[in-house]
Amino acid sequence: MTTLDDLASRLGDLFPMLRRLDDRLDGVDRRLDELRERFGGVERGLADVSVRLAHVEANVATIGVRADHVESRLERVEKRLSLNDE
Repeated sequence: MTTLDDLASRLGDLFPMLRRLDDRLDGVDRRLDELRERFGGVERGLADVSVRLAHVEANVATIGVRADHVESRLERVEKRLSLNDE
């Protein structure tokens, strides 16, 4: 049969263990907060890369249109000077 003293002794052993567990959970919480902050930075960086990529794609499209215009103008010049490969 368990006496009151035995129960108090067991509870006394449990409290330090609970304190250590609480300290470890505090550390986990801090680390989780740090990771959330870092992940937010990664998300912002990824959004910036997406915007920059969209600008690059727009510039590539513009260059393609300009190349098409240059090609058509060159074909007209060749035709006028009778420089066709036909």
